[in-house]
Amino acid sequence: MLGAQGADASLPPCVWFDAAGTGVALAPHSKLKAVKLRKGDTELALEEGSMRAEVKPLLESERFLVRAAGVSISVVGTIFEVTEEVGSVRVGVERGRVKVM
Repeated sequence: MLGAQGADASLPPCVWFDAAGTGVALAPHSKLKAVKLRKGDTELALEEGSMRAEVKPLLESERFLVRAAGVSISVVGTIFEVTEEVGSVRVGVERGRVKVM
């Protein structure tokens, strides 16, 4: 589990980058589970809190998926944020497109 559970709010968020340049920042007190981490196929589960991701443009055969509170957010190549709050999900897109299902 990637996370900053119980971390001091003044500390920077947990940050993860893959070799292709995709980055994920996790807000303090958030829980993010790596379901699948394969080249071209990433699936994450946001269990609590907020995360922000910057995903490099993907090929048609590649996938970057975030699940939160029963909602799936599929990414093509973008900068976006997902917040899970007691069973509800908020998705914000800074650049690019996401598909929310």
